[in-house]
Amino acid sequence: GGAIKYTLGRNPYGYRGLGDISVFIFFGIVAVLGSYFVVAHTIPSWIFILPAVAIGAFSIGVLNVNNIRDMKTDAGIRVTVPIRLGLKRARIYHTILIVVGWSCLIAFNLMRFPDPWHWLFALTLPLYIYNLHGVWTRTERALDPLLPQLVLSTFALSILMGAGYLIFLI
Repeated sequence: GGAIKYTLGRNPYGYRGLGDISVFIFFGIVAVLGSYFVVAHTIPSWIFILPAVAIGAFSIGVLNVNNIRDMKTDAGIRVTVPIRLGLKRARIYHTILIVVGWSCLIAFNLMRFPDPWHWLFALTLPLYIYNLHGVWTRTERALDPLLPQLVLSTFALSILMGAGYLIFLI
């Protein structure tokens, strides 16, 4: 239902700049904490909000790159966050999303996991730096490759986080 109401219906929330909130809730908070609950059969500790916020921030980053790319074609049709902010502030917003995501993951690991294997995800940091560089230096129309790049970077980060935890347990 949430995905359908993003662009369809009488008053789609994606056209009012509310897509970021929806992505954060469903792809960050619900996905991470819900997955934890399904696997562990218990409500996670408050500390697990940190990786949920991180994945949510990276997911918003994907939407933000898409919306920056489409600013010219969306003008007058949709009111996305980048249209509200303007190009420079949308780039700053993207930087904040990536920095918040990484800060949450670093804080999570510092509070919970001193073992070096838990830092395996840090191997993906150059991918996020590459993404930020591209968002700041490319024209809006040249941002297409950065969409799957950020999705795959977040996927790789998630796999490496899980792998680090599994290696630690073995």
